[in-house]
Amino acid sequence: MESKQQGKLLSAKKIRALIRLQELGYSQSRIARECNVARSTVQDYLGRAHKIGLNYGEVENLCEPKLHDFLGKAQQRERKFLEEIDFQHVHRSLADGKSTLALIWQQGISIRKWKMSYGHFCRRYKQWSTEEDVNAYRTHLKHSDKKNLENRLWMNELLH
Repeated sequence: MESKQQGKLLSAKKIRALIRLQELGYSQSRIARECNVARSTVQDYLGRAHKIGLNYGEVENLCEPKLHDFLGKAQQRERKFLEEIDFQHVHRSLADGKSTLALIWQQGISIRKWKMSYGHFCRRYKQWSTEEDVNAYRTHLKHSDKKNLENRLWMNELLH
């Protein structure tokens, strides 16, 4: 492969080629080489197409957005930008000891608040909590610096 385009959607032309080559009996490894994509990408797209019964004749005239929509790829790309999570609320729920991350995630899934995997939810919470810890530490430092300054001024007044 010439360049990695991880996370990018395949063009409709390339998706059609994957499906056509599979119908011609090519192996997934050979299709990957011929189309210059990762074998896992071939496996993903062909698996999605097979799952809904798409063949080359059906995809031949589909426009790119429609094809991505049929394969469930368009929704996946938009989802990243739609899921805002109040991690402050999550953190408070965890602090009371009555909830776990798994329970909070499952509740969010059941009310359709988010569609992310549990692992993704945990990574985002960990990132948020790390940033929160850094901010709390900075606040603590500012507060302790202020106290130190007040103490030095008080000592200075006593000495003079």
